[in-house]
Order: sequence, then structure tokens, then C-alpha cells
Amino acid sequence: MTNENDAAKLSLAAVGVAGTLLGTIIGGFITWRITRTTQEMTRGLAKDSLRAQERAAIDSLLVKMLEFLMAHPHLEKESFCQKYPALPGDENGKERYEVFCIFVFNFLLRAFKHFENDPVNLADYIGLEEIVLSHHKWWHHDKNNFGYDPPFRKCIQAVYDEMRREEKIK
Repeated sequence: MTNENDAAKLSLAAVGVAGTLLGTIIGGFITWRITRTTQEMTRGLAKDSLRAQERAAIDSLLVKMLEFLMAHPHLEKESFCQKYPALPGDENGKERYEVFCIFVFNFLLRAFKHFENDPVNLADYIGLEEIVLSHHKWWHHDKNNFGYDPPFRKCIQAVYDEMRREEKIK
């Protein structure tokens, strides 16, 4: 009978070890899965937070641009912008206008990137056509435009080309 008892005890021990091993594997898998899901959620929340912060930064740049235009309304007047590069006014007027245009197009680039290079979303956010209409002469005279990335240059050029077809730009 001792052999039968020993065999039974051995069988129970084997089942216990197998159960413990299976429980450890299942517990480990569940822990891994929960950790992975938590990390994915954390990454998603961090990405959403960064996107919201970027949008707030872009919105603040837009406000800054509007404040600047309120102080210097001539920078949007067609009679001023369309005379570029021979701008009327004081001796530093051309340089100020160029700096303003750099600010505007850098702002547009940042917003374009925020909207994942989607010209429609950018145009919905800000009057893209109006800006290109006002400052296209500077855009085409500026040799540093090639510093902007190709998708953004393509976006601006498409707006420009469309306005030319519509004869808004001569």
C-alpha cells in the first residue's frame, strides 16, 4: 500500500506543481497585458496632452499676430503689400514687413504641421487664402522659402495657383 500512497502523493504533487506553474504563467500574462495596456493608455494621454499644448501655442501665436496687425494695420493692406519689394514708408519698413511675413509663414507652417499637413484643416482654422493673397509677392521674392518643407511649399503654391486661376491674383 505504501507504493500506492507514494504514487498518489506523487501524482498530487505533480498536479500541484503543474497548477502552480500554469497559475504563474497565466498571472504573468495577465500582468504583462495590463502593464502593456496601461502603457498604451499613458502614451495616448501624453500624445493628446502634447497635441493640446501645441494647439494652445498655435492659438497664442495667432493672437500675437492679430495684436501686431491691430498695431500695424498697413501690413495687411493691399496697397502696401502689393508694392513689395519697393514698399513705401520709412527706411526700415521693408525689413519690418519681411520679418512680419517670416512670422506669418512660420506660424502657418507650425499650424500646417499641427493639422497633419492637411491644407483643408489649415484653411478651416485660418484664412489661408487671404494671407496668401496679401503676402504672395513676398513669398515669391523670398529666396529662403526653400527652407520650408516641400508639403508646406506645395500647399502655399496650390492656394496661389488656385487664386491665379480665379484671377484673384494677376
